[in-house]
Amino acid sequence: MKASLIAYWAAKEGSSAAEYEDAWRILPGTADEVPGNWVAVAVADGATESLLARRWAAMTADGFALARTAVCDADSFAGTALALSARWPAVVESYTVERAAAGRPLR
Repeated sequence: MKASLIAYWAAKEGSSAAEYEDAWRILPGTADEVPGNWVAVAVADGATESLLARRWAAMTADGFALARTAVCDADSFAGTALALSARWPAVVESYTVERAAAGRPLR
């Protein structure tokens, strides 16, 4: 299949690129020639006021792009969302431990 995929993104007004908290994922990647007969595009909004918004958005976009069956029906979508949500407590725990080890515990 021939496809031309380009991703555009921007941090919100008043924020730097390093503060970008949303995520997107294109599989198999941005290229003119896509091997096979599928393309996955996932976009996730990182809730700015939440803890680890960028990590959550990246994990969600990656998870849905990799789960090719997630868009087939509501049950598959829900299963993918639940599986990603189940991984989140370990991500938060790891971050908390890293911060404490660095002498910067969460307040």
